[in-house]
Amino acid sequence: MKLRKGRIILIIGLLIVILIGGYFLLTKGKKHEDNYMKDTNTTKHEKTNIVVLGSEPEAITAAVTAARLGYKVDLITQDKKLGGLFTQGMLTALDLNYITGEKTILHEGFFTEFYDHASNGYNLDLAKTQKFFDEVIKHKNIKVVKEAKDITPIVDKNNPKKAVGVLYKKGEETVSVAADFIFDDSYEAEFTRKMGAMYRTGRSEFGQPDEYAAAGIMFSLKDVNWDELKDSIKKDKAHDTGVNGNAAWGFKQMYDYVPQNDIFKMRGLNISRQDDGSIVLNALLVLGVNPLDEKSYKHAIELSKDEIPHIVKYMKETLPGFENASLDKIAEDLYIREGVRIVGDKTLNGYDIIAHTKFDDVVGFGSYPSDLQTTHKKGYGNAQNGNSMYEVPLSSMLPKFIDNVVVLGRHASLDIVAHGSARTVPVLMSMSQGAVHAVDYALTNNLDIREVRDNHMDEVHKEMKENGKMKLVEMPGNPYEGHWAEKYIKHLRIRGLLSSKYTGVINLDEQAKLDDARMVINLAIDHSTLTFTSQQMESLKYLNQNMTETDLVKFVSIILDKPLADLDAVKNEGVISEELYNKIKNSEIITNADMYGLLNEYINFMQPNFKEDIREDKVNVEISNV
Repeated sequence: MKLRKGRIILIIGLLIVILIGGYFLLTKGKKHEDNYMKDTNTTKHEKTNIVVLGSEPEAITAAVTAARLGYKVDLITQDKKLGGLFTQGMLTALDLNYITGEKTILHEGFFTEFYDHASNGYNLDLAKTQKFFDEVIKHKNIKVVKEAKDITPIVDKNNPKKAVGVLYKKGEETVSVAADFIFDDSYEAEFTRKMGAMYRTGRSEFGQPDEYAAAGIMFSLKDVNWDELKDSIKKDKAHDTGVNGNAAWGFKQMYDYVPQNDIFKMRGLNISRQDDGSIVLNALLVLGVNPLDEKSYKHAIELSKDEIPHIVKYMKETLPGFENASLDKIAEDLYIREGVRIVGDKTLNGYDIIAHTKFDDVVGFGSYPSDLQTTHKKGYGNAQNGNSMYEVPLSSMLPKFIDNVVVLGRHASLDIVAHGSARTVPVLMSMSQGAVHAVDYALTNNLDIREVRDNHMDEVHKEMKENGKMKLVEMPGNPYEGHWAEKYIKHLRIRGLLSSKYTGVINLDEQAKLDDARMVINLAIDHSTLTFTSQQMESLKYLNQNMTETDLVKFVSIILDKPLADLDAVKNEGVISEELYNKIKNSEIITNADMYGLLNEYINFMQPNFKEDIREDKVNVEISNV
């Protein structure tokens, strides 16, 4: 009897444990499920077809979002596997964006689903990432075509600027797909360029259309002693070293590595430990790669395969924890940071980033620092600003004069400074999901997408929030709005000549500092066609740190390479306007506003006919007979 009673108590106890455990699993699962958009109506759009071109995370975001909304989707990519930069490129860093002043991640919606499945802490695990992309795309509404060739727009016979389908080759077969809407994330927006869209390349806003930020190539190592690596970084007191979970960064010794080939440059290591114990390294910069030149691209990869073994040897001899390291893998694709940016109805610019510009047609958000990598051997790149929340408008994804196409990814209409932040994948995934909700509203209500943009964004935002589970955040106010120097700040930002580094708002009414004035000139060396001699740069060091009117005049004399007696002489030379002259003369102290205003007018004086390079390819389309 005692034994039977004991068994009953044991069984009851087990049942309680199972019930409690089941309850927590169910509630946890329910909470997890509620975070993401479910299929809303898989039949309402069964005769409506959406084509998504590409395999990057933002393309997968668009395809899955559209499929869950009930659309038939053709996901067509030139790649042999899904994931693009995060799989073939082996990128493991996510560059998370946060709400300003908080530790809360800015992005939710489909991005949260991706992050929950693919991350192993601070970074991504490559195997988990590939598995997530392969699994999430298995939806009854999605047809996936890999390794497609010669992707060509099919356009309306009555409107050659309206895309109505896609033509591509698969093996020996030529395939035609009709489309009610197309999301273009093809390589360097080739599809939209074939329709004759205008576009920017490289750093066209700086007068450098054929200069691109250094590309990167990732590689991984086996048999690195992770504990020893972490300990050595923790002992390093430098501000740019650290460890966070499976991520680590540091080892300034890598700057001393001398490459075998001059197109390479090493920087400190960004390290991501994978679940299999290997580590992925993001540190090797490849200079001079033209992403629009296939020969340049492939040549860089081949040279990288020769260079990387020498880097591994150097690390084994130099870095703690790397003594037994061996090469594991080299990425199949380059990490292209800058390439083509289509000219859209609106171009999101560098000033919008720091001014927190509000757009009625917002579909995405960002806050990551605007990071411009170097384009040349002696450069180190620069941060144009720290964390700063901003909105991305749908208009920046609509190619000017082109219909039925939304441009995804880093190819959207972003000036190069805004691009330095918006190219981060969480921002691109956010933009992509928001744009699909806008297109859904257009197709459901038989409206043109621009009509939706102009008159129906409140309904779209409701859908983004309620069904898409996206986070819509309120922007801070513009700290520069209404200031007399705002127009100067805006122009300098768009030209890449005004950096707040990683600090916050620039106080325009504080006394001007020599170091900040010199920074504008240093940026001009990188971001313009202006040149300065070493003697000029050396002379700038010896002015007073707290700038007076006399120092400002001396500063102009040095960079103009012409002696000027006073501010009147600067005005008479034509360097500054009467308006700015009066502002400076009436200032009790020389402020940042005075200094930035003068430097802005100096830039205009030196480059009076500056015009941004905008390109346009020969139209290459098929005409629909429908």
